[in-house]
Amino acid sequence: MPRNDETVLRVRVDPSALTRLLGALAVLIVLANIAGQVARYTFGHTSVYGLVNLTFVDEEHSIPTTFSVLLLAITTLLLALIATLEKRQRHRDAFKWRVLCCLFAWLTLDEGAGIHELLTRLVQESITALPRGVFVFAWIIPATVAVAVVSTYFGQFVWRLPKTTRRQFIIAAMGYVGGAIGIEYIGGFHEEVYGIENLRYALVATVEESLEIGAVVVFIHALLHYLANELPNNFRLSFGASPGIGTPSDS
Repeated sequence: MPRNDETVLRVRVDPSALTRLLGALAVLIVLANIAGQVARYTFGHTSVYGLVNLTFVDEEHSIPTTFSVLLLAITTLLLALIATLEKRQRHRDAFKWRVLCCLFAWLTLDEGAGIHELLTRLVQESITALPRGVFVFAWIIPATVAVAVVSTYFGQFVWRLPKTTRRQFIIAAMGYVGGAIGIEYIGGFHEEVYGIENLRYALVATVEESLEIGAVVVFIHALLHYLANELPNNFRLSFGASPGIGTPSDS
């Protein structure tokens, strides 16, 4: 039984139900974005009470960007929880989970503040002979190098994960990198040749952000399943004089 000064609350989360909810919200946000851009470039409605910009995935202050930040923040919290539990169990990969948590904390900050955009100017100033076209968004050059380093660092870690979790991690990583960097190459070429004030560029941006959002939803699903299946006896929150995560109760 729990001590008198401590109340144990078991957190029960259905990973599939939460994934469906987040997925449904993502679909609605993407559809609203498409509708807004069609209204802008096909019918000439550039505002619609401000909803065109508010729903555009490529706007910094918009519903899609806020949703992306929220998803990344949830991911960071889940990774922090797993890292804490793994450390308490002295798991060999506890440090890797913490590094992954820090990485997503950075991605959350970057998504909200657009810090990576500053890299474009720095890279273009540093490499004066940099060709245009696909390198309009020059931040993807150091980002590509970073992806290679991160992939190498986490390679064995991912391989040691349970089969289902490993598969979901890989799918999420491919989707996120494919959207954030792969489609960004295409977007840079399109901006150089056709500009950004057109429906085609809006659709390219939509594909990019949709891949990123979808990948993070898959990753959240994978993390919740990992918590439920690999750390079932530790996934609980305690409130009282002895707060903690996974603290065993006295019997």
